[in-house]
Amino acid sequence: GGRPDQKDMNNYDDLDGTMGYRRGMNVLTIGDGDFTFSLAVAHLVVRGAESKNNINHPGMVVATSYEDSQTLRKVYPDFDKTLDSLNCFGKSNVVIGYNVDATRLDSTLPKELQSKNNLFHRICWNFPCSAVKSGQDGQNDAMEQNKELVRKFV
Repeated sequence: GGRPDQKDMNNYDDLDGTMGYRRGMNVLTIGDGDFTFSLAVAHLVVRGAESKNNINHPGMVVATSYEDSQTLRKVYPDFDKTLDSLNCFGKSNVVIGYNVDATRLDSTLPKELQSKNNLFHRICWNFPCSAVKSGQDGQNDAMEQNKELVRKFV
């Protein structure tokens, strides 16, 4: 268990990369509302079927949201389409986590990850913000709450 750490940056072998993401990396995305960012990252880091026999790590994305799946379906009309696309990468390459609290990762990450010493090349939280009752992101009116959220995360 415990808090995820960043991996040694020299452990990936694909020199072609986009915006710091390369094939074979492990990436944790925090609070990805509709999971479209996580899907884009999966396309960059998860190796395709053509390299399944490659002995190198295939790459993995752990896509998380603070909300549950029902709330995400209400807020984001294309959520199921994005989820289907993520699931096409396979359960060992893309892990989805709902109700993940960035300030309590050790106890709220998906169960299959809690007992492992998780190491990630990148941990990305694009828009740290507190949740509001409707499930939408907290904006400027919650700025102090958002700042406190980030302080607790780091």
